Amino acid sequence: MSKTTYIFNFAHPLTEKSMDELGKLLPDGFEVIDCRNFRWENSRHFGEQIDEILRPALPYLSGEYPVAVNLPGLSMVTGLLIARIHGVFGSFPRVLNLRREEDGTFAVDRLVDLQLVRQEAREKLRS
Repeated sequence: MSKTTYIFNFAHPLTEKSMDELGKLLPDGFEVIDCRNFRWENSRHFGEQIDEILRPALPYLSGEYPVAVNLPGLSMVTGLLIARIHGVFGSFPRVLNLRREEDGTFAVDRLVDLQLVRQEAREKLRS
């Protein structure tokens, strides 16, 4: 398995500070895949739009590569993306947790492993 993490960016461009922080969180390297070129239309079929939005990321969703997602601000799109990524990838991705800086920009605070969150919830239900 490649150790380079592929980050699918569905939100604003990542700042230089965020890129530096990602370098610390992902010492084996990372590459940002720009998935920001979309316009959500409520009148169109949701599944078709999600497939279009995910097209740049599909080569990296084989399970061969570690991935992380910078989620979009639209909650409906976020939910659909997570569901579709889970369906294709076989597990939930890690996501970037951002924090607002004093100057109003956003910086990466940490990576949240959604698959681990799921597993912990399942274990808690069983105990």
